[in-house]
Amino acid sequence: PATLSHNSSLALNLNMSQIVIYRKFREQQIITTHWIDPKYNATSHGTLLVENILGRNCVSYPKSLHTVLDIMKLTTDKDDIILDFFAGAGTTGHAVLELNKQDGGNRQFILVEQLETQVVDSQERLEKVIAQKGIASNGFLTCELMRYNEAFMDRIQSAQSTEDLLDIWREMSRESFLNWYVNPKTPDEAASHFAAIDDIKKQRKCLMDLLDKNQLYVHFSEIDDAKFNVSEWDKTLNKQFYEGGDDA
Repeated sequence: PATLSHNSSLALNLNMSQIVIYRKFREQQIITTHWIDPKYNATSHGTLLVENILGRNCVSYPKSLHTVLDIMKLTTDKDDIILDFFAGAGTTGHAVLELNKQDGGNRQFILVEQLETQVVDSQERLEKVIAQKGIASNGFLTCELMRYNEAFMDRIQSAQSTEDLLDIWREMSRESFLNWYVNPKTPDEAASHFAAIDDIKKQRKCLMDLLDKNQLYVHFSEIDDAKFNVSEWDKTLNKQFYEGGDDA
């Protein structure tokens, strides 16, 4: 901003009735945010908004829809693609839909979320917003990373007996990516040592430690490897998403 200097003629012409005090701050107060308008309140326009849409409690501390909406107004053009790596309750997607409705934009969004419950909540929220507000939309596509070692992790965590875990280990030794120091052979002696561990939680941890955590999901670079059995439809989708193209 430009530097202000006193101008007596201008001061005389000011209409003091136009000055409105919206909020007072004391000298000792520390202002934690400049987003002080009530519409930015995350409880009333975040938590309660999502609860009203879904009819249940959702992710903790969702942002106010208006906070994200106003950020979009400041930072995006009408044909932008907005990427949110931490989708949470889907507020970013909701804000994109709302802003497109307001200004006739054609923004698109990509939401990424790790927790399955929040994926479900976000998708349901967006579907209901589209239906309830009559927002024009071509719909959206939900995808998930193709699991590999992660599938074994899930099975290990849900196993209820030593016998189940031994069956999983035998399959892991044939089909999974193991850490470099693991011998995939399973002699009876090793199985008996594993069975001797008297705590199933420790048994689960033992098996999970054997898996290579860098291979939890199928890498895009390996999409054509026959061992992963990736469908042609999924191959086309991935190549459009990562490489672009006229059909994307």
